Amino acid sequence: MFIQQCLKKLQMFSLLNKTQSKSLILAVFIACSLETTSTVPETTTSSIEPISNTTTTGLTTTTIANTLENRERRGIIKTFRDTDIPKEIITNSKGMADRNYSNKTIVPESEEVTYEIDYLHLNPDYLGDCAEIINTETLKFINERIDWEEEIAATVYGKEEAEADGYTNYINWVNLTYNLVGIDTDAGVFSIFYHWNTYSSGAAHPITASFSLNYDLRDCEKIKILEIFNLENNQYIDILNREVLLQLCAPQINIDECDFNYSYNNLLDMRTMWDNLPRSILFNDPTSFAVGQYGLFIQFWEYDFGYAGGQPLILIPWFDLMPILNKNSEYADGFLRGFCIYDKYNFTSFEPKWSWVCQDVNE
Repeated sequence: MFIQQCLKKLQMFSLLNKTQSKSLILAVFIACSLETTSTVPETTTSSIEPISNTTTTGLTTTTIANTLENRERRGIIKTFRDTDIPKEIITNSKGMADRNYSNKTIVPESEEVTYEIDYLHLNPDYLGDCAEIINTETLKFINERIDWEEEIAATVYGKEEAEADGYTNYINWVNLTYNLVGIDTDAGVFSIFYHWNTYSSGAAHPITASFSLNYDLRDCEKIKILEIFNLENNQYIDILNREVLLQLCAPQINIDECDFNYSYNNLLDMRTMWDNLPRSILFNDPTSFAVGQYGLFIQFWEYDFGYAGGQPLILIPWFDLMPILNKNSEYADGFLRGFCIYDKYNFTSFEPKWSWVCQDVNE
């Protein structure tokens, strides 16, 4: 009976855009599979090659010559969608107090679905036309999701079908929350994570799907995360993967002995095997990314490392990404330069001062 419900819901995913559909189909597939027990075969994972010139005794290493590179990492920032990101690593965290933006709540009327939708509304007096563009885009994806939920409840699986399957206390709720990463007109960037959280009768547990909006405020165009990096650098995958593991494993610095080593490598291997994509987290769907003053935020999905572990959010400092950033990118003279200038005066022990695109700025 449960599998039949899941199969019915899968039929509706063609109504979504490609990115949403791919992530949510995977979510429903995994949630459905929780009803059965399977044995995971023992596999061999690909290792992360050493980046430094230090001597190593294994396939992976955290023996880094530079003292700053060998420092302790901040580690996992949070694992639950409703937990706040610490204010000290949010760009312009006092924005709401300055009336630059406000929280808005939508509670659509529905006979089938209970909604609680919170979203961030930008003040046009602060961002002008760009605020209107971002607000419109935000309401667009919200309304599309509401329409989709109503369509499922009306034509695929709703209260009537649930009661026929024996669920007398029908439940179907959809929540939307968010984490602001940064809004800054000086650096010219707006970045935010949104989190859909849903549950309906018959499901094993609620499920969360996160995504991000990142805008270059100079032209109000969406930021292309891949273009931040120099993908022609043959070490970019190894450097990025190593930094991801150092954050996931912190405060442990020996990533060879870290529990995340196997699961993270397995995550990359599965994506490479299924989709023939580069072995990089940048190509992993539904992982989402956001840009902030101190680095690149990476939001993992709650099934990446096992549902019980939640959704790890980590921050990779620009300092550690310097060797693989694209100096010819349109963002090099935009928000990257702005963040670099900030960090000459405002940095942390976890996110060190860096130079790169602002070496011409006086100390």
